Amino acid sequence: MFNKFDEMPVYIDKANSMDDLVKRACFGEDKLSALYCEYPAGFRFSPHKHEHVQLTICLEGAIEYTIGDETCLMTKYDTAYIPSNVLHSAVTKEPSKIIDVFNPVRMDHMAWFDPSIKCESVLKGPDDEDL
Repeated sequence: MFNKFDEMPVYIDKANSMDDLVKRACFGEDKLSALYCEYPAGFRFSPHKHEHVQLTICLEGAIEYTIGDETCLMTKYDTAYIPSNVLHSAVTKEPSKIIDVFNPVRMDHMAWFDPSIKCESVLKGPDDEDL
């Protein structure tokens, strides 16, 4: 199965107070999902965790990522592996483009692109509270 970037569904996140966030996604049945995102400088990902294993690839820009108690400045082509249920957060230091890959599929992401899909957030905060 192939996905052409320009043909992937696009979601513009207007809930963000800084800028509109551009997101594109492709999904592989129930096993794998990938999400392409563009973030402005200064965008913060609050500390959170989820059951999904995550691989993040920085395509452009600079993102300070914290996974557990380890912090790293990710730049072009750097990757981060986030195990299931490990607390992680990030802040973009400059405009950045990333790809996030998840296993299993993030149904909450699918719901962004298809309003007929009903799914509650899968994110948990540092104290296991729902986000």
